[in-house]
Amino acid sequence: MNESRETSLPPILPVGTAVVTRVEVRDSNGRPIHPAGAAGVIVRAPADPEHGYGVRFPGGDEVTLKRRDLHLLKHFQQAGFDLNDDPLVEYDLFEHVIYRCVIGSQAYGLTHDGSDTDRRGVYLPPAHMQWSLYGVPEQLENVDTEECYWELEKFLKLALKANPNVLEVLYSPIVEQVTPIAQQMLDMRSIFLSKLVYQTYNGYAMSQFKKLGQADRCAAGWAGAIGSGMASMFDKLDKSVFSNRDFTCRAIAGANVTRRVTPCSWRAKLALSRCPS
Repeated sequence: MNESRETSLPPILPVGTAVVTRVEVRDSNGRPIHPAGAAGVIVRAPADPEHGYGVRFPGGDEVTLKRRDLHLLKHFQQAGFDLNDDPLVEYDLFEHVIYRCVIGSQAYGLTHDGSDTDRRGVYLPPAHMQWSLYGVPEQLENVDTEECYWELEKFLKLALKANPNVLEVLYSPIVEQVTPIAQQMLDMRSIFLSKLVYQTYNGYAMSQFKKLGQADRCAAGWAGAIGSGMASMFDKLDKSVFSNRDFTCRAIAGANVTRRVTPCSWRAKLALSRCPS
């Protein structure tokens, strides 16, 4: 009987084995410190399978866990991820928003009866979520409330690439929430205005002009989308890049410019312009 029981016990995992937690990890006071799915490494092995393992996490903290509470990392990766068991679903990541602003028509006085309120911003999840094997989503979305928030690292990478949507968020005139760390980001927002702005906004404008050539009704959509972002850029960039600034400003103001300027000729001039040295 005892012989059968001993042979059925799992082997002792050696020190240095990479593991993943099956359960939420708590400290000695019962407070959660790591979600299920957190990766760690065994630093202390028990003398027999009945006792716990010492597991160290990326932050340097160590806890004792039973064998039944651990997956082997290599087995977990081979089996694949089950999103239905994602431990992050129990957390409200919207609580970690550090910057919230209003963009679009509401921010620039271009509203009409059917206008909604679009909110964008940045969120910064706790470190233990970042260290989890699951990681964190690059952005949070709430379709019902028209909200979208980028994870801080993703937001900064897009800003360095002069992404028009991200630059609009940095320069929104209506800020609803800003934490101290987000304020530091806003205080240095001008560092994201590089020559890449010419490429990103020019590419976006060109795609809109193709639609503009199909029908005059596209002009209003172009003015709303381009105007909100480019208006804040004009005072920061060399104005020689935009040879038809007056045309753009009239479009932003809602003037009927499609019958006064030929889209094709304007597009050709803009395409032939050069980025300032």
